[in-house]
Amino acid sequence: MFSKYEDTLLKAQSETINLLRFPLALLVILIHTNSYYSSWHADVELLSVEGVCFLLGHILRLFACIAVPTYFMISGFLFFGNFKEFTWSGYFTKIKKRIKSLVIPYIIWNVIVWLAFLLKNVHAVYDDCATWNDVLAYLSNTNIRFLWDFAYLGENKYPWLCWTTYDTGPINVPLWFLRDLIVVTVCSPLIFWAIRTFKIYSIILLCLAHIFQIWFTCSGFSITAFFFFSLGAYFAITGRNIIDFCQKYRKVILLAMCCSMLLFITQWIPNGYKIIVKNIFCIPAMFFAFWVAQYMTLCTTICFNCVIRTHWFNLYVSSLCHALPLRFYL
Repeated sequence: MFSKYEDTLLKAQSETINLLRFPLALLVILIHTNSYYSSWHADVELLSVEGVCFLLGHILRLFACIAVPTYFMISGFLFFGNFKEFTWSGYFTKIKKRIKSLVIPYIIWNVIVWLAFLLKNVHAVYDDCATWNDVLAYLSNTNIRFLWDFAYLGENKYPWLCWTTYDTGPINVPLWFLRDLIVVTVCSPLIFWAIRTFKIYSIILLCLAHIFQIWFTCSGFSITAFFFFSLGAYFAITGRNIIDFCQKYRKVILLAMCCSMLLFITQWIPNGYKIIVKNIFCIPAMFFAFWVAQYMTLCTTICFNCVIRTHWFNLYVSSLCHALPLRFYL
């Protein structure tokens, strides 16, 4: 039996998670937009109106980086929410549910984009801009890879480690998040074992790997997914309440977030090391988002949340299908 205070915390935690889903989807969309105010220009004065807009745009895009990690953390917490002791029957029951909620939507939305590009190539043939050999080449080049690592997202350079890692995604690029979530969900027995065996030390180790990006390169096995999913799993498995944690350590969270944000938006550190500061910022900023959302559930009534919280994924996917070559059909 829970005390009245614990019941209140559990309710606040549930309401906060529900509230966060939609604004997080908006932040993910912001990540994939290209705004004039998203990067600093050397000829802009900070104390001007344009300078303030640049500063706010820079900070907003920095906060947007918490969206996907927070989704991973919520997913890990919910996966192990009523999974205090591991059983294979319970594991396969959850996997069956995730096939419906993760795998099937993931395949459908990637196939939609794949078909759109195929139709674009066929359309180009009839416009005398391509040949049927180009269509066959597209079919040959995409094959089954379009579901996993078809798109090249870019590179992450870490000069202090003297190495470069490469990011890839499916043909519907924003769904790399869903791909990695499927992988880490399948690997959840390993995560459960690590948390039960090594306790908080397993989370600390993954945290350091996340901050310094000391991780192997393999499509679908991102350190972002494994660390934040495991962090959420740790709260669930150990019975800790996220809202209670945020309230107890709110001063530390706010201080860490502000310090790392200042380091990131100023020129005090070389650009090559800003990724480390950004990775550090992401952790307290995520807990800060939980803290703010919890107060929003107490102080405001967001009537549209009951509807949109169940459709956040549709918003996320439909808004980010920027790979669709619609201009060829308009």
